[in-house]
Amino acid sequence: AVYSIDNGAYFIKAHLGLRDIGEILDQIKFCSFLDKNNFLVEEHLTDPLVIDDHLVTITKGIPDSGLPPDNYVWGQVVKNLHIISKDYKGDLPEWDGLKRVEEALGDLEVSSQTEVFRREYDRIKELENFSELGRGIIHGDINRGNTIIDTEGDYHLIDFDYCSRAPLEIDIAKRLAATKVSKPDLSEAKEFFWG
Repeated sequence: AVYSIDNGAYFIKAHLGLRDIGEILDQIKFCSFLDKNNFLVEEHLTDPLVIDDHLVTITKGIPDSGLPPDNYVWGQVVKNLHIISKDYKGDLPEWDGLKRVEEALGDLEVSSQTEVFRREYDRIKELENFSELGRGIIHGDINRGNTIIDTEGDYHLIDFDYCSRAPLEIDIAKRLAATKVSKPDLSEAKEFFWG
């Protein structure tokens, strides 16, 4: 829910089922660490509340310029996230993206198409711990909706629900995959990657 009070927007978010309360609190601590290190993230205004076994947070809105991101600058922002987070010693979950794929595959009916998915999953699983860039803390959901360019032109990352310790390439791969779907020529993805 979004509320506007005294010319400011405030977001009330109920965290429903993605992570347990302890993991969400760890993510909020990580955002606080980023903020203290001058990395622009959403500002949590209060301590989280627990309502009916769900964590509820209140964050201050960021004035959105509505501008599309410059892919090179956006890539630099993600690179800075990875660099700054190297010093973070707090708890964060390990990336579990393949676990979610595994669960989804288990729910599918057997068919020739699901067998292709299973073979591809097995190939990806072999590379799960491979990383040229190393392991670190990833945002886990880099997309336009989670990147706000404020009215001063500064980039803010929000919605750290999927942040975890993982191969750093995952943040790049998610952005590349989203770009390939929307623009097959990949020019935007190249700019992001070289950022």
